[in-house]
Amino acid sequence: MHFCQAYRRRRGDIGRFYVVFDGRDAEGFGAREQQQGDVTVCFTQKPEEADARILRVIEAQGSRSRCVVVSNDNEVFNNARAFGARVLSVQEFYQQAQPTKARQADQRDGDRKVMPSSRAAEQITEELRKHLGKR
Repeated sequence: MHFCQAYRRRRGDIGRFYVVFDGRDAEGFGAREQQQGDVTVCFTQKPEEADARILRVIEAQGSRSRCVVVSNDNEVFNNARAFGARVLSVQEFYQQAQPTKARQADQRDGDRKVMPSSRAAEQITEELRKHLGKR
């Protein structure tokens, strides 16, 4: 969440972030959403899957070309593109979302795989645990 919020502030041209996960195994309809600022985290509930929810969010947008979908899932990637959204891999998004200094350091490192620092990975994991209600 913090990563998305910081990126949004730096860019200044992003209206809203939706982060969609397949939710818990609980039966139900619709999705559980939590909002922090302009970042909405959505945990789908069975029978809906995150992939379908992402496509519904794209469909609901008036200007689909303004949507950017970040995923390494080929089905999501291809369907989002077919709906008119711009698509990025997780690695491409991470590289673009980093502050300028970190991006420049990665460019100097050449073809090295882009990965979050161990501290950033721990923060991401901790935030997900909080949202999933696990400690």
